[in-house]
Amino acid sequence: MATADDDPNLPATVAGVKIPDSYAAKQAAIQAQDVEAPAIFRHSARSFVFAELISQARGLKHDAEIVYIAAMLHDIGLSKEFATPHQRFEIDGADRTKQVLTAGGHSATDAQVGWDAVVLHSIFSIARFKEPEVFLLSAGVLTDVGGAFLQYLNKAQVAQLIAALPRKGFNAAFLAVLTDYARRKPDTVGGTFVEDIAAHTIPGYKRGDFYEALIQPDQF
Repeated sequence: MATADDDPNLPATVAGVKIPDSYAAKQAAIQAQDVEAPAIFRHSARSFVFAELISQARGLKHDAEIVYIAAMLHDIGLSKEFATPHQRFEIDGADRTKQVLTAGGHSATDAQVGWDAVVLHSIFSIARFKEPEVFLLSAGVLTDVGGAFLQYLNKAQVAQLIAALPRKGFNAAFLAVLTDYARRKPDTVGGTFVEDIAAHTIPGYKRGDFYEALIQPDQF
């Protein structure tokens, strides 16, 4: 396992964005790098940089270290090492984020913001109404996965980001990680984007159907 003195091997700046280098920030990066495939680790780093570029485009004041730590740990709950038996991966990642922020000297309020950012990173329809850090993490993740905010960003900076932290192999690596997670914890994927993966990769998996539930005889 890596230690806090190890280097997470990220550039000091990417596309003009400074990578936080506090003890807590390095801990978050090291812990993610320890358990994630390189393509997933780079996704986490790109999500932070995209979040910062979006903040520049929107003129949003925020705590970049909270966004960075949340970004680096937002997928760590997909790993076996940081997974609980029956919690969604977002909760496991959020719990770890809160621990790292608290250990790094952040306030309880800041730690809760980081927790919320990770929990809501895939639910932009809610994250957009929360604190800037929560909005930015979700926006950054969705931009890296699906290009959500690319139209608002400087093309040269985006090119610099992709050159520094290549996307090559990301889709296949992410699909593999999500497939493994869905097979290990099928009880946690209902109603989430991961349920699409479960439906395609788990033999006999049956999606929940709220409509069908409502038309059944009342249980009371």
